[in-house]
Amino acid sequence: MKSVLIVLTYFVIVFFAGFLIFKINMYHYEKTADSRIAKAMEFQNVNTSEENVENSFFNYRTGWSKFVYYNDDPEIRYEYVYDRSENEVDVYGMYKNMSLDLAKKEAKYPLGSFCFLKNGEIEDCHHE
Repeated sequence: MKSVLIVLTYFVIVFFAGFLIFKINMYHYEKTADSRIAKAMEFQNVNTSEENVENSFFNYRTGWSKFVYYNDDPEIRYEYVYDRSENEVDVYGMYKNMSLDLAKKEAKYPLGSFCFLKNGEIEDCHHE
């Protein structure tokens, strides 16, 4: 009985340690993503006082995502996706859940991929 209690205690400690590490990692990932997305917005020359964040969430396939509407471009939903493995922010635009090409609309702010260099600078990059 005592050995079962020791094993059970061990599993509980390992479970909570894993959960704590996961939460700390996600907290750090969210803060890094928010910082990178803010730098991408700054690179786009967005007036951040005009933004209305609709949703911010983590997607295991794409990375940390943030949906944003701007008061000066209210019809377009901008989706910012931070990919930690590539260290870049991809910016997409949607009009009523359609791509801008299909809707024949233009975004006020530039869309595309913004890469972060090792020296902390950001540049517009395109994958081929």
